[in-house]
Amino acid sequence: MRPESRAPDPGEGRPHLELARAEDDWIRAEYLPEALYHLRYRRAGGDRYELYTADHRWVRDILVAWLARDDRWHESPAWSRIDPAIAELETVRGEMSELLDGFGLLDALAEFEDGLDDALRRADELLGDDGAPADPPPG
Repeated sequence: MRPESRAPDPGEGRPHLELARAEDDWIRAEYLPEALYHLRYRRAGGDRYELYTADHRWVRDILVAWLARDDRWHESPAWSRIDPAIAELETVRGEMSELLDGFGLLDALAEFEDGLDDALRRADELLGDDGAPADPPPG
């Protein structure tokens, strides 16, 4: 499970890049459908911010400036503050998703067990086992 202070996980299979200096000092770029990028960042102890762009060069420049600790990465773009309540909802959604993934595993195991029972029942039929105990081997 990811710590609360980190960025929420992107959608399943969605390409992304996350750079971090500490648990609560990171920037993330996600590639969305329709050739759109979603960038988010958080500075240590501060609020979260985001922006959307279709310009991959701008995404590159922002990430490189963040790595170089060049202040232009957050001064030039028009970042929008993410409401803390929404950030909390995203965190809870991520945690619930991880829990529900565990239930999916349990369902898969139950289906496997049902299939195994059917296979064993069919094997018994083919071998002519009527459920009566087998005679002990001569001995």
